[in-house]
Amino acid sequence: MDYHLMRRTCQSLKALPSLKVPIVNQHFALFPVVKPEESSWFNPSAIDCVREEAGICSVTMTHGLTLELPISKRSLINLAGKAVYSLATYRQDYASSLKSDGCPLDYVSLPATPVGHLLNSQDLLQRWHMSPGMFFNHYKLEEHLLWYQQLADCPDIEARLY
Repeated sequence: MDYHLMRRTCQSLKALPSLKVPIVNQHFALFPVVKPEESSWFNPSAIDCVREEAGICSVTMTHGLTLELPISKRSLINLAGKAVYSLATYRQDYASSLKSDGCPLDYVSLPATPVGHLLNSQDLLQRWHMSPGMFFNHYKLEEHLLWYQQLADCPDIEARLY
C-alpha cells in the first residue's frame, strides 16, 4: 500500500483519520504520534499500557520497552483507535465477500492488554461509519488518478503510443 495514496484516500473519507494517517496492510496498522515525517510509528496491538503523569505520557510496549511521548494519553488512545478502525476497514474491503453487518472489531483481534481493553470499548470501533467497499473504491480512484497524472506528465507520451 502506498502511503501517499492512503493519506489522500483518508483525507477524502470523513470516517478515517485525515491528519496523522496510519498505514495499513492485511496484517497490521502503524500510526504516527506527531507529523508522519518526524514520528516513530506504533502498532496499536503492540502497546501494552499507557500512563500519564505530570503531563508526560509513558507507553509500555508488549515486549517491555517503555517510551515517553509528546502526546496525551487520550490522544494516543484516539490515534490507536483510528488505526484499528482503518485496519478493520481495509480488511473488510479486501475480504473475499463484503459484509456490512457486525462491527469493526469483528475484523481485528486486540490483545488482552490494558490498551487492548480500552480500544475494545471505544465508540469508534462499535459500528461501521462507512459503507462496505468505500475505502477500496476511493483508494483505487486515487491510484488511477496518480497513474493518469504520471502518464500525462511523461514528455514522450505520443512516441510511446505509436
